[in-house]
Amino acid sequence: MEKQCEICNKDYKPRRKEQKFCSVECQHESYRKIKVERIECTCLFCDKKFYKLQSNPRKYCSKKCSDNHKKITYLGENNPVYGKKHTNEWKENASIRIKKLWEDEDYRGKIKKSMNLFFEKNGYWPGNDEDSMLKKKETMVKKFGVSHNWIGRYGERKCDKTTLDVYGKTSAEMLIEYSHFFGKKTDIEKMFEVILEELEIPFQCKFRIYDKDKVNFWFREYDFLILNTNILIEVDGDYWHGNQNIFEELTEFQKSIQINDEIKENFAKNKGYNVIRFWGSDIKKNSQEIKNRIKEIWEKLK
Repeated sequence: MEKQCEICNKDYKPRRKEQKFCSVECQHESYRKIKVERIECTCLFCDKKFYKLQSNPRKYCSKKCSDNHKKITYLGENNPVYGKKHTNEWKENASIRIKKLWEDEDYRGKIKKSMNLFFEKNGYWPGNDEDSMLKKKETMVKKFGVSHNWIGRYGERKCDKTTLDVYGKTSAEMLIEYSHFFGKKTDIEKMFEVILEELEIPFQCKFRIYDKDKVNFWFREYDFLILNTNILIEVDGDYWHGNQNIFEELTEFQKSIQINDEIKENFAKNKGYNVIRFWGSDIKKNSQEIKNRIKEIWEKLK
């Protein structure tokens, strides 16, 4: 039975009972068709004409115009929130809400993706263009007498003293710890974690040994610590760490990683730890063999 297309009035044979249009093009055209009466308005910023629902309080043709206009008009006492202060309860609730947001891996992924897209398009990260950087420096100099609050000797900067008083750690240490707790695990780390769980071996991921003197670095991080022992386990990606069973000639990058691995291992040994290493390819292809080796080590420690 033929029907008439609601857009072009052409007769057609529908494939489904609920089909209303003769083609995809007519279906898309229906989305653009104004179904509710709208009124014509003029943008307060650029004077461009646009249409809106009569009940809609919209005053601008775009978000960009809205932001640019408010930058000019919302100054000093003209800003609706001028002189208003948030209560401590509001600040605490806002802090909890933001922390929960950043604990969500999908949310962090969206932010990272949008920042990468911004960088690819503009060649700099959001807020790092020349004008923004200059404005930040001028504000810092005006308020604090330095162009950046991390300038100065470690531990003697104002930001260090403030966070030490409030949290017992410097701002830089807090930033590093935050990235540590919310960092992603590699595929081989996840696989090795499963092996330890199946063997019911207690462990800690991403274990850090800190250098109290901070001579060359603050800490070194290791993939796993077997709890209540001095055994550290590193699971090394074949390319990243230069597995010579696979790569006969190493790149300069791989060589530099191996030098860093040696520094980490010696640092751990000096602190009384033993480091055991496994290649990622062995974990993927010979997981049962790796499992038996770990089980044997664990039995000796008991």
